[in-house]
Amino acid sequence: MAECTKEVNEHLNVSYLTSDGDSKAFAGLKSVQKGHCEPLKDIRHLSLSMKRQISNAPFSSTAFSGRNKSALQNRFASDVKARCVAELTEAVQPEVPEKSNAWNY
Repeated sequence: MAECTKEVNEHLNVSYLTSDGDSKAFAGLKSVQKGHCEPLKDIRHLSLSMKRQISNAPFSSTAFSGRNKSALQNRFASDVKARCVAELTEAVQPEVPEKSNAWNY
């Protein structure tokens, strides 16, 4: 990533880099770019991180009822994750015209 960034750094300033958390792409970009760059996670890694945070968050003792509160908290985390992924996926996908309209000239 650093070599590619050096080549285009004169004409391009990268403000955001979307990658997974394990990638060294951001570190390579940051080492050669002069301007500020903010790392972003892709939808998959962002949702997994969010689910993990919700599953491990300390909720009040009355937030989940029943005997197995951790299972309910995990189910809640999965539900929030699924809803957020659906919203983000809908937001970033371009509108695709319906087939009937796409074939009409």
